Amino acid sequence: MVMKGASIIVSTYNRAYLLKKVLNALLNQKTRHKYEIIVINDNSKDNTKAVLGQYRKNWKIRIINLNKTLGPAITRNFGFKVAKYPVSIVMDDDCIAGDKWLDKMMEPFHDQEVGVSSHYYVKSNGEYFYGGTSTAYLTKAVKSAGYFDYRFTALPIKFTFREDTDLVLRINNLGFKVVYAKGANFTHVHKLPTKLIDKIRYLVTRIWIHQTDVLLYKKHPEKSKILLGIKAGFLIPPLSDYRKATGLWGSNSLSVSSPQGVAFIRGGNILSTFVIMSIGIAYTFLMKLVRLYGSIRYNKLLL
Repeated sequence: MVMKGASIIVSTYNRAYLLKKVLNALLNQKTRHKYEIIVINDNSKDNTKAVLGQYRKNWKIRIINLNKTLGPAITRNFGFKVAKYPVSIVMDDDCIAGDKWLDKMMEPFHDQEVGVSSHYYVKSNGEYFYGGTSTAYLTKAVKSAGYFDYRFTALPIKFTFREDTDLVLRINNLGFKVVYAKGANFTHVHKLPTKLIDKIRYLVTRIWIHQTDVLLYKKHPEKSKILLGIKAGFLIPPLSDYRKATGLWGSNSLSVSSPQGVAFIRGGNILSTFVIMSIGIAYTFLMKLVRLYGSIRYNKLLL
């Protein structure tokens, strides 16, 4: 089965400095597939609207400017609902697609049983979990599953987390296959905070969003036990959180890093090692408090 086309959904917020590179890379795809690009401007405060204005006459791009910030889950749902092609692909506004990216994303859909094709995954306890940027969904499968669940928004910051994993698991539960999109390469452009206050704000945000771990566990208990390493029915081992905070989850290199592996502080001497270990201990303690809040919010115990 050959799919007739793809709708690429780009939800954007305050990324005017990078948006042209993202859109131009999508426009310059070397592909045999028809496609459209749906850009939802989530009430950006920078000059995103002016950047998008430069593409008004491009027939491949559909622009939706919102007057209220709603967060990625809701804005991407808008994209799914107006998509005109049978495949909808979520692409982040800080990711630059390779010129063969679209063809590689679409390739798995030759199999009629495929509902999700993704080039983004995590491996946990021997099992692969897909979702996130560069993930293609059979549009009808998304509609059958019920779209992104906006309850995965970590209020009040309107940052969503785990909603993509949840949607992929629900589509899989409907009987569709979930596969890896081999060769769908892209570059994730990380803009590191440079000021101390911005680094602290970033780290606090990364901790706060883990309240949604609880909702994922409530909706998918068995899969969540594998993904999150849950023990005794309610506990993610403290060592697991500590390893994530100190960079030891993906390598043996001690650092304070993001889930994407971007390091803010690297080890190398006694002082930096002490600072990283102290941050790791504080991070682990705060993660338990955040998940306790999530347990109250979602009425399911997870620490």
